[in-house]
This record gives sequence, structure tokens and C-alpha cells, in this order.
Amino acid sequence: MSKWSVSVLQRTAVILSGLLMLSPAAQGDAEGELLLDTASEELTSMAIGDIPARVLSAARGVAPDVAFTSAERYWEDDVLVYRLSARLYREAWNVFVREDGAVLRTESDNTAN
Repeated sequence: MSKWSVSVLQRTAVILSGLLMLSPAAQGDAEGELLLDTASEELTSMAIGDIPARVLSAARGVAPDVAFTSAERYWEDDVLVYRLSARLYREAWNVFVREDGAVLRTESDNTAN
């Protein structure tokens, strides 16, 4: 290997290591743990029992007659959002609630089988 190609490889390694140090996921907190960017978290399924009481009561307030059977959470604009799903007869319901209990929207579909 020539001196020139070794030099290019060394420069490339230095540049790449510098870029990695600048990324948010590579920066640690005081305890040395890696910080995760909220945009990198995907949809997470949850049990209804694990939903915060404030979120569940807000969802029951807009859809009082349905029994929620599943839930998912995700990040949207740096706010944790819960999607609670339910069925009432042939109608499927989805209620979207922020972590502070504010209802974002409600969706229902009466064509579900």
C-alpha cells in the first residue's frame, strides 16, 4: 500500500469518527448511558394495564361505550402519543391521546368485519 492511500484511509477514519461523536445517539448523559433521539423510537405495543390513568380516562371520555383492547405509543413532535384501539359491535375505534391527557383525534370505521 502506498503512503498516499494510507494517508487517505487515516483521514477518512478521523472524519468518520468525528461525525459519529457529533450524532445525538452517541452523546451520553451523566451516567454514561446513550441518549436516544425521540424520532428514532418506533411504534411500541402496550398492554391496556400499562397505559397511564390520565390517558385511559381521556380516551374513555370520548368513547365511553367501547372496551379498549390494545394500545400503541409513539413519538410525534417530541410528545408521546398513545393510540388506543377498540371494537363496538362491527365498528372499530381508534382514539389518539397525548401523554398529558389531551385527545388529539378519534377515528371510527363501521365497515370492520
